[in-house]
Amino acid sequence: MESSGRIMLADGIVRCESTSCGGWQMAVPDLRLVGECTTPDGPMADDWFICFVIDGNGWREAPVYADGFEEFLETLGKALRHSLICELANSSSFNSRILWPAALSGRALFRYGNDSSDGWMRRAFLKRRTLRTFSDDAMQALIRQN
Repeated sequence: MESSGRIMLADGIVRCESTSCGGWQMAVPDLRLVGECTTPDGPMADDWFICFVIDGNGWREAPVYADGFEEFLETLGKALRHSLICELANSSSFNSRILWPAALSGRALFRYGNDSSDGWMRRAFLKRRTLRTFSDDAMQALIRQN
């Protein structure tokens, strides 16, 4: 497996540089939810991610395997005033949980389902795509915060 990239927090900005998740940055005060998720894609590809949500239109993610992750998680936890503990290390399927805010910690971040727009050829011969959408708890939190 190639490098999972790097994640860091400096001057209140989360920065990710990753081949699987791209390069992006976001300000800590803009965060509304922080979570973790897994996929069945490992061990040859990144399959465990930390997710950052700023609104109901989407999210950014970074591999938990990225360089600097443990230091980053501790620093982010201090910035959010909540200990962030990832617990999905042994998951080998689609799974997710909210890490922050504390009131939602442990609840599902996403719900998963098959892409109903897949045509018959994809359904018959190729791996089906799995859609991720925010869970009801996550959506309610985002609505309340706006």
